[in-house]
Amino acid sequence: MKFDLGKRDYLNFIDEPFPQGESFRDFAQRVREFLDEKSKQHSEHTIITIGWRLSPAIFAHVCRGVSLEQAITENANISGPFTYE
Repeated sequence: MKFDLGKRDYLNFIDEPFPQGESFRDFAQRVREFLDEKSKQHSEHTIITIGWRLSPAIFAHVCRGVSLEQAITENANISGPFTYE
């Protein structure tokens, strides 16, 4: 299945899941749970993750407190590193 969406169209999927997928809020919750778990298991280490496309937006939301709306529309201008506390 191919999606040809503009970045403003992505805002429709903040709470509404993509077809056969999850919403951005669900994605953010999954990332937050992952980071909670890994930061407890590896509190003395740096954790490196690899993502694609809109992953920087989700990390900016989870780690920096950027709203999902802003993070999604400004994704091209977001870069790491991200620190989770």
